[in-house]
Amino acid sequence: MTDTQIFEPEGRAVPFVDEGDGPVKLVLIQEQGLPADVLGVVGHYLAEEAGFHVVRVGYRAGDADVSVEDRVDDVLAVIDHVGLSDTWIGGHGTSA
Repeated sequence: MTDTQIFEPEGRAVPFVDEGDGPVKLVLIQEQGLPADVLGVVGHYLAEEAGFHVVRVGYRAGDADVSVEDRVDDVLAVIDHVGLSDTWIGGHGTSA
C-alpha cells in the first residue's frame, strides 16, 4: 500500500494518501477516532483494480477537537495540494 504523507497548510498536519492515476478522481474521508487505515483496503482496491485516482484524507495529528468547518478546510486544502479539479467525495462514519 501507499505511504501516508503529511500536508501542512497554515501549520496544520493533515495526513493523506494519494494513489492511482485513473481518470475518475475519488476523495475518501474517514471518521475521527477510527484507525488511519480504515479505508486503506477499499482505497487501494479502487486505485489498483478499478483504475481510480484515490485520495484518502485523515484527521489532523493530535487534534481531537476539529470542527466540521475545520475538517472541510483540511480536505479542500489537500484536494488543492494534490491538484484535483473535479472529484467525487465519499466517507466512512459510525454515528449512532
